[in-house]
Amino acid sequence: MKQKAERECIPMYQFDHKERKDDVANRIRKERGIRDGVVFVGVAQEKAKTYQGRKMNGQLEFTRDKTAYVNHYYFYIDDSDAGPLFIKVCSYAPWGIKFCLNGDEWVKRQLEKQGIAFESLDNGFLSCADPKQLQETCDAPDDQEIERIFRKWLARIPLPLRNEDRPAGYDWSLSIRQMEVSLTQIFDRPLRGREFFEEIIRDNLDLGRPDRVQLIFDRVVTKKTPGNFARV
Repeated sequence: MKQKAERECIPMYQFDHKERKDDVANRIRKERGIRDGVVFVGVAQEKAKTYQGRKMNGQLEFTRDKTAYVNHYYFYIDDSDAGPLFIKVCSYAPWGIKFCLNGDEWVKRQLEKQGIAFESLDNGFLSCADPKQLQETCDAPDDQEIERIFRKWLARIPLPLRNEDRPAGYDWSLSIRQMEVSLTQIFDRPLRGREFFEEIIRDNLDLGRPDRVQLIFDRVVTKKTPGNFARV
């Protein structure tokens, strides 16, 4: 890991447990301006399930029931097609991997390649010169595209499993751990937003058949707010 980082002039950063990793990543991305490469490698000590050996009936058996703080390596990457993403690798067997990418960033890169002008928000789009093409691009990425990007970077970063291990059946497979989907609505007037939410409530009144739908708190509740409140 360190040898590859030194050879390719990739900085390594030791995260402090109080730091927000995204803030550090955004800062270093701006400083380095890397395109289609590893921007930096972050190191953080985090919990992981590890194997523990026990002698039972004259034999050594391994169970994965021990929790330990071990090094995790965060490869912060800029991909030519998907933009900013990261791959997190646990340093202890079985070397679990977390792959995280943002669909909005993938769409932005596709629009840039097509020469379509757009204005972006933190996690969305404010405007686009070709709204129809924007929608088609948003609908385009599928599991095969995600798998392709994942495999591309497995081949480019140092990993505990070598290339020759994979034909023998030792490999990683993707599954969905967390997927965030949103329908972004932009309103030209506050009244439009209220009308939208009223329609949403009206359309979903039969979900779970609630006795009533109401606004729970119509003001900011602090320790000094009079009244009795309970966590439900």
